[in-house]
Amino acid sequence: MVFRIGHLGDLNEVILLGVLVGTELVMMDVGIKIELGSGVEVAQRFWCSNDNIAKRHVVNNEVVDAYHSTGSTESE
Repeated sequence: MVFRIGHLGDLNEVILLGVLVGTELVMMDVGIKIELGSGVEVAQRFWCSNDNIAKRHVVNNEVVDAYHSTGSTESE
């Protein structure tokens, strides 16, 4: 099975996770044997281990503006 995700240039990790959840649900609805959450889990693990944007830890109730969808304080 092959399908295309049309995102018109507006796509980040959180949006794509929603697409994966919906895709898994549709696959289950049409009878494809799939473990719900399996694709989402793989994607999350991939992004967590391949995110090269430096992270900053919040200290002393500091307010941090997050510009990156995975919580980075660096702007793109």
